[in-house]
Amino acid sequence: MKTLYYLKPQPNEQLLTQSLHNNSTLSTFAANLLAQKPKLQTTVDKHLGNSAEPLEDFIDYSGMQNTELGQSFYYLANYVSLNQAWYGQIYPDQSQSPLAQKAQGKVFTLRPWLLPWQLLPVYIKDYVFHYRGTLREHYPFPFKFITEVLIDDSHEYKQALLEKIGLWYDGLAIEDKRQFVYTTAKSGTAHNAHGRYSLQAFRQEYLMNVLQLNSTDQDVRHYYEQALQQKLGLLSGPCEVAHKIVNLVREVYPDDFELEDYFKYMIAALCLAALGYPYNHHSFYEIITVVFPNRPTLHSLDNFQENIAHII
Repeated sequence: MKTLYYLKPQPNEQLLTQSLHNNSTLSTFAANLLAQKPKLQTTVDKHLGNSAEPLEDFIDYSGMQNTELGQSFYYLANYVSLNQAWYGQIYPDQSQSPLAQKAQGKVFTLRPWLLPWQLLPVYIKDYVFHYRGTLREHYPFPFKFITEVLIDDSHEYKQALLEKIGLWYDGLAIEDKRQFVYTTAKSGTAHNAHGRYSLQAFRQEYLMNVLQLNSTDQDVRHYYEQALQQKLGLLSGPCEVAHKIVNLVREVYPDDFELEDYFKYMIAALCLAALGYPYNHHSFYEIITVVFPNRPTLHSLDNFQENIAHII
């Protein structure tokens, strides 16, 4: 059986991400990108049909929506997703990106709802058990027997509970399994920011993916081994949002993009701030290998941090 798990970002990666959250240079870069493409914001609002409160539709995705940077990223990420056929294309300079390999049929991640309960990673089952009280509010039937023993953390009780949930889970349709995983991925989180959204949970994306760390594909296995050797976090596989934003910036700044690394550094920092710790959508490694696929020296967190410090 393949080993399927994820690795939390290490403290140095967490510190870098946190330092980027409220960085004014990064916020300005994102805001200017929106200003250079005026139809971007109106396109997203029109598609979502909720221009007055567009962030409502993105509330479960990112914990950043109460910040200027978070709101800008909301529009950027949604716009490139709406136009993913255009922004998802692979340019020649991206040929070494793991997403170029994915386009050739390489499988870096599996969806948990396509796997039987027995093959789900232990960390997903642990999450289900730990937040069983919250999940019971959404799924009263499979959790109905835990009413009197919510505080029981014994190994025996955990195994018995997870076995019963597994039997129930395996009987669900795929869409219902997906919804259960989705609900699980939101159950243990809540925004820390003050204001209207402070009690809203956001989705932990790593719970929506299963990494193929022991893939039989040599290229996929090598991708993960590189991160493991550097003790870098692994959450959700190569970051497609980062890839699409690279192509968006290429479109907005065609001449400068080809001449200056500045734009790629800012894209990597932007995506890390919006998708990294504590939101746990993608790790540094999963972003940097997409933004700088041909620069292996920058796949080191220390090397990247040293270079980005000169820019922001």
